[in-house]
Amino acid sequence: YFDAQTTEGRSQKLLAKDGVIGIAYNRLRDAYQRGLGDRLLLVEYETLTSEPKETMEAVWDFLGMKAPDHNFDDVKQVTTEDDSVHGLDLHTIRPKVEPVADDSATILGEALVKSMEGAEFWRQTT
Repeated sequence: YFDAQTTEGRSQKLLAKDGVIGIAYNRLRDAYQRGLGDRLLLVEYETLTSEPKETMEAVWDFLGMKAPDHNFDDVKQVTTEDDSVHGLDLHTIRPKVEPVADDSATILGEALVKSMEGAEFWRQTT
């Protein structure tokens, strides 16, 4: 409980090997290490927002399906969530798919962001 009172503490709990993010990350990395990477398609947020058409075509191609038409300039909000418990607007979808400024260091702190550099195992070639 006390560790989760700070951004750093919450991050450490989530990223721990048995944390929500840590366990998912380790399972994905394990699949890649066991040669199963061809069965997974990891889409990076930056790629999706900077090249949405090409990225979504790659997703549909990976699934072996024909890509439907997407309108990345007019995204409709079709779900709603009650964010009043958080005091933040966490679920509003932007109406246009486009890159946004990376503010991770401001939110998480420079040290945590720096500690995660190079963790993108799927980018590494063997």
